Amino acid sequence: MQLSRQQIRTIMYYEFRNNRSATECHQKMCGSLGINTVSYDTVKVWFRKFKAGNFHTEDEPRSGRPIEVGCEQLEQIIDQDRNVSTRTIG
Repeated sequence: MQLSRQQIRTIMYYEFRNNRSATECHQKMCGSLGINTVSYDTVKVWFRKFKAGNFHTEDEPRSGRPIEVGCEQLEQIIDQDRNVSTRTIG
């Protein structure tokens, strides 16, 4: 079963609220959900956020260049010219 990032973060928050350490949380998650579910570094980062009072498990908006070309437009451009560069598309 594949869990979403938010579901994984919610499990980490649950463990945090139950006074588990980041190490214990990581061990429990790897033992029950699989070793590649989440890295120890990720658990540490989220535990730091929880300790600082940030309990939001949703992804935060990211800065950067917004998408200018939709998937359908991209397919049309590639269909017209298979050798088009990403620089030309962007």
